[in-house]
Amino acid sequence: MESLQSLSFGDLIRNYRYEANLSLTQLGELAGLSKGTISKLENGEVKRPDFKTVHALAKVLQIPFDDIIEKYAMMENRSDVLLSILHTTVESAPSLSVKVAIRFLHSVNKDSEVVEELYRTTEGIQNASIKLSLFTLIGNYARDHGMMHYVAKGLMQQYLIERDDFSKLRSTYQSGRSILYFAGFLPKEEQALLYYKLGVHAFYLRLFQESMELCAKTVELKPANDRLLANSIGIICDANCELGNYDLANFYLQQYSKFSYQHVKENVQLLTATIYTAKENTDDAISILRMLLYECQDQSILHIVNELMDLYLKTENIPGAEELLQHEEKITTIPYSTPYRQSELARFYKLMGDYFFMKNDSESSVKYYIKSAIDYVKVNDIINEHECVGKVKQELLEAANDRKKLTDEYVVRLSQLLDTYIVEAQRLIVAESRK
Repeated sequence: MESLQSLSFGDLIRNYRYEANLSLTQLGELAGLSKGTISKLENGEVKRPDFKTVHALAKVLQIPFDDIIEKYAMMENRSDVLLSILHTTVESAPSLSVKVAIRFLHSVNKDSEVVEELYRTTEGIQNASIKLSLFTLIGNYARDHGMMHYVAKGLMQQYLIERDDFSKLRSTYQSGRSILYFAGFLPKEEQALLYYKLGVHAFYLRLFQESMELCAKTVELKPANDRLLANSIGIICDANCELGNYDLANFYLQQYSKFSYQHVKENVQLLTATIYTAKENTDDAISILRMLLYECQDQSILHIVNELMDLYLKTENIPGAEELLQHEEKITTIPYSTPYRQSELARFYKLMGDYFFMKNDSESSVKYYIKSAIDYVKVNDIINEHECVGKVKQELLEAANDRKKLTDEYVVRLSQLLDTYIVEAQRLIVAESRK
């Protein structure tokens, strides 16, 4: 059979129909088309057939879909048709999405209108990889045509997608900060969102001063999105607590408490408990946390248990810590979709390791330290990962010194657990290198 690209659509359909040994009537029935429509197409009476018609025939005749798309896109100049083809490629031929989008961008002379339409279309795409490629295309096209508004929008959307890769949190933060040079080209609401997202990102990386400064920018912009404003003030509170600025934290806490969202009410109590703890008012902090534990939303349980476990271990309240073990099953079945919550899960495992260490249960403590190290690797937290691995090595050394009644079986089990961490760490490193 001749090359697909050298044939007309009519010749292509006829050749595949003959090969499939189908009559015009049979093909029409299978494709949901009339015999006359197919006949006109094969005879060349229709020079530019409707894409839906070609698509239906290609599916029945099993013509390579990528070739059909490419052939059709290259001969088509109508922007509405190209946009329809783009929607099809996202589902059926993702490798051609950028090529079709390029044709779409060059289909009309009004650059701003076509870029805006492609931008809106890309926003609705679910496939992150295709979405990233198209926003990159939009940014590059806008830069070449002096459309700085879309350069900024394209870069921002690229950042919002790439920041979801937890293993690259540090590099994506730096690339995100570079977008601030273009922030003035964004509408006020999008500027506010960019500063907030970067502020949260800085907080994940424990860059608390930068986190406060970025979220303060969002507050200064006074976004119409009240939830965004509340969350920005909440991050400023948290960052001040982390830096030990408890008077400032309390000042912002008063502003934060004015918002009526449920998560804000819970966070106000958590922050109050944090301030109590810092001022050595441990009993009141524990009282608040225990009350919250049985009233909070599922997404808050992890952080509350961590804070309580930390306090119980510091005060050597083993019965209190043991009581928290009942929440492990629920905690580990809740999905955590942000680096902060993933890091909190790693912290939970680390605290569990500390608990079992205090109970002289070496094997359980090592198991949880390794789980913690694995989760810290996932969010690129090298410091805490190394600390957990150090605790494992310490346990193995103490076992070797007979403190833990060393047996061959015990050493094998601990070695197997450590191997689990090494394999997982290597897997993540390999996955990172392929991106």
